[in-house]
Amino acid sequence: LADELKAGRQPAVGLILEAAYPPDGADLSSAHLASLTLRAGNDGVADAAKVSGGLARLPAGAQEAVVPGAVHAFFGRYGPQSGDGVPGVDRAAAEAFILSAVTGFLAGLG
Repeated sequence: LADELKAGRQPAVGLILEAAYPPDGADLSSAHLASLTLRAGNDGVADAAKVSGGLARLPAGAQEAVVPGAVHAFFGRYGPQSGDGVPGVDRAAAEAFILSAVTGFLAGLG
């Protein structure tokens, strides 16, 4: 995405990052792109400061949502992750929160 934007192309209208952030050197702040960053409250894999810090490299108005009690593994179906935190909520509740945040974000792209 960053390379497409650098080349002057606008390949998307929205960006959703789950337990992720733009890599160092990828400044998307000038893109005309709605952005949502989701992070898990008990994530032991993705560094919370780096995920939140990545907001500075996203366009103004980027949204961040923290999935309360969730762990990194709840963003996929790939099993437990080494070093991950301890869930404070069950997977179904975390997925319901994620689904609500994502559908609300997508609805706003109108």
